[in-house]
Amino acid sequence: MMMVQAPRAAQKFTIEQSAFELWRLSDMEYRVLRECSFPIRQMGTAVLGLQLADRRAGRRLMLPKLLVLLEEDYGAASACIDNWKQTFSFPFLIKFTKGDESWPYLLRLDDFRGGLEFNFYRVVNDEKYAEVRRDAYQEPITGELDEAGMKYWISYLWGYLYAVSERLCEQKVKRNELSPYFRHIDSNHIIYGFVDGEFFQYQIEDEKEYDAEVAKLRQQCPEVEPALAEELAATQALVETIWQTSDAVTV
Repeated sequence: MMMVQAPRAAQKFTIEQSAFELWRLSDMEYRVLRECSFPIRQMGTAVLGLQLADRRAGRRLMLPKLLVLLEEDYGAASACIDNWKQTFSFPFLIKFTKGDESWPYLLRLDDFRGGLEFNFYRVVNDEKYAEVRRDAYQEPITGELDEAGMKYWISYLWGYLYAVSERLCEQKVKRNELSPYFRHIDSNHIIYGFVDGEFFQYQIEDEKEYDAEVAKLRQQCPEVEPALAEELAATQALVETIWQTSDAVTV
């Protein structure tokens, strides 16, 4: 197999004998890899538990601060979202490693109706999962990234995102590096952003009051449309670089 240079650097996380490497994908790259992957059952109860634990501790993973961090580290959000229920989505390719074994996954980190979702997909890069349906949720894989492992890494990422977004946003406010912005989630009447030097996130039950508040914020600061997706040119190079074996994913 031809050796190529990776088109971007991976962000690496390591704890004891486990690790994962994270690559940001373009929308086109994500679509191609999603065609050769299957979804893993969502860990909704794990995320709810993290939200409740934060509430008891007086913390909150705020969407406006999280968006600042994600765009700072990974570029503009995906253009492929449900505009009624979402405001951002960030697709990633992950290489999970434990000991001498590694497994390829996709992660789509989305806001959804005001919450945060971790959507995992197992990339099929060998014959073992060749017959698994690509449109049906599967259970976490025992002996690989099982349910306990998924919950562990979601908890780790949650804590990382909270700590780093808080620190980054505090620094940017002090340095006056943030421009006013806002986003709104029509399905749940949620509004969040950064205006007049303050981060905010709230919900307005009354539809007329919600529409009036959105109109008011549009006069104060513009809404920014998600950037168009990158082209597919680097997809094969990325995959070949990560899995330099004969059974690497072919796109």
